[in-house]
Amino acid sequence: RFPSYRLLTREDLTVSSQQTFAHLKNAVRTRERAIFRTHCEALAIRRFAGGFPEKEVVDINEAKRDACLRVLLKDPRARGLEGPLIEAINGTFRMGIDQLHDSFEALTGGFVPIEPPG
Repeated sequence: RFPSYRLLTREDLTVSSQQTFAHLKNAVRTRERAIFRTHCEALAIRRFAGGFPEKEVVDINEAKRDACLRVLLKDPRARGLEGPLIEAINGTFRMGIDQLHDSFEALTGGFVPIEPPG
């Protein structure tokens, strides 16, 4: 499913996941999503330099989001907090994934409009 990621060592995959979840945790705890956006910008630059396709980088981050939600929502301590947890995780990943798209566009020389045309 993730052919470029299969070429990474187990250690590189572990470090990458740990970084993503550490930045996510900090962004959610502080309510400062820019922490995660900055992480995703740096991730896009690394993965672009490594020849990874944008779609694959986005897809694996969506898979990380889904896994994170599955684990958190099974935790009994999350009872009664499901709505805010889902919003915090989804919102933070949404911002990060938007940054991945923006960064890949900038790196490939694509035009990133400031305002919609018209």
